[in-house]
Amino acid sequence: MNRHLQMHSSLVQRLTLDEVMEGHLGCVNAISWNSTGSLLISGSDDTRVNIWSYSMRELIHSIDTGHSGNIFCTKFVPETRDEMVVSGAGDAEVRLFNLSGSAGKRGEICTMEPSALFQCHSSRVKKLAVEVGNPNIVWSASEDGTLRQHDLGNVLLVLLQRRSSLHLTHVTFSPNGDEFLLSYSVEHAYLMDVNHGGQTISSYSVSDVSKLSPIIDCGNTDLPPQIGSSVQFTGSKRHLRRLDACKRLMLAAAKTLEEGWDVCHGIEMCNEVLHGKGPAVDPSLQHECLCIRKQLYF
Repeated sequence: MNRHLQMHSSLVQRLTLDEVMEGHLGCVNAISWNSTGSLLISGSDDTRVNIWSYSMRELIHSIDTGHSGNIFCTKFVPETRDEMVVSGAGDAEVRLFNLSGSAGKRGEICTMEPSALFQCHSSRVKKLAVEVGNPNIVWSASEDGTLRQHDLGNVLLVLLQRRSSLHLTHVTFSPNGDEFLLSYSVEHAYLMDVNHGGQTISSYSVSDVSKLSPIIDCGNTDLPPQIGSSVQFTGSKRHLRRLDACKRLMLAAAKTLEEGWDVCHGIEMCNEVLHGKGPAVDPSLQHECLCIRKQLYF
């Protein structure tokens, strides 16, 4: 399955309301899918975590979590048959629940004791992240400025030094789990290396967005002034070097198209990006390269 997302205004305009599912008594602050897309999990100001069946469009479980603050984030724990879920809330707590121990009828509110309770943060927990294929690790990002790794079978790791003046607002993992992307209550986002104690690999600001993810129409011969690519997090310096080299080749190929000279060389540079030795480039870069090569041919 190609998980690369492409967005266009015409796509947004075609979106329609499919269903309204009711089961919370407060604002819904978080919602996410399970790994197969068959279930949804949501968290709300009512301090409940709800599990929904997508195919049936109905509520399956409603957990009274015991949080004393609004729930801001919820996740299914991978590789647990969707039986383990985790929540983070305004009471600075992270709670883990085992749905296999739930009692009561389908859709009824069930009060459950958490399988694990983490009280490591000193301010609101705003985001949770899990590693694909790893049922033992949960990460939490808090307004106290720390990102914490919770080992469900062992000990807690505080990955980052506290930055009391900044609030962590988001955390998400790369597909291979080697990097994670953090955003604070400032305009920058930070790409961190898990394997080297949270060492910063790169930082990005708002001005980088247009450079890293341009929208290109393959049928349009007017190229944007700068060609970039979405960042693919692969976890190796070798890949970063390959990505940098590919971007330089793309810029050079775009220049040959713009100026109309040495077109064959431009095609060769595109072929090097698409078929050259080294780690594969990400789908966004491939798409841009194919667009340029197509225009060079014609």
